[in-house]
Amino acid sequence: MAGWLLFIHLTALLVLPFLDLSAWLIAVCVPVLAINLYNSWRRHVWRTHPQSIQSISWQGADELTVTLHSGAELQATLVQRALILPWLVILHFRVAGHPGHSLLLTPDMLPDTAFRQLRARLRMAMDGAAA
Repeated sequence: MAGWLLFIHLTALLVLPFLDLSAWLIAVCVPVLAINLYNSWRRHVWRTHPQSIQSISWQGADELTVTLHSGAELQATLVQRALILPWLVILHFRVAGHPGHSLLLTPDMLPDTAFRQLRARLRMAMDGAAA
């Protein structure tokens, strides 16, 4: 996850000088990118942001309990639009009274078998929802 965040933000920084933007606009974009990198790092790498997801537990077919870094436990519904790739899974949750939450998972964040099982379970859930 850390590598992807760095890659995306550094690429944006490297592209800025080649865009047809005024110097003051580039000067505004650089700190905005730095702040976004910091906040994304806190949320997805360090998981110290109050809204960072610390754990999820499946309660039923699409029902989950999501525990945030702040200690709040939220009852959530898994949105049927997950991105499932061998190197990345992005889960989207719907929580009443809260903005949408997303959880990005890479293979190095879970044991190999757990990551494969999660991908298989999500694929089956998505196929079942599409039928």
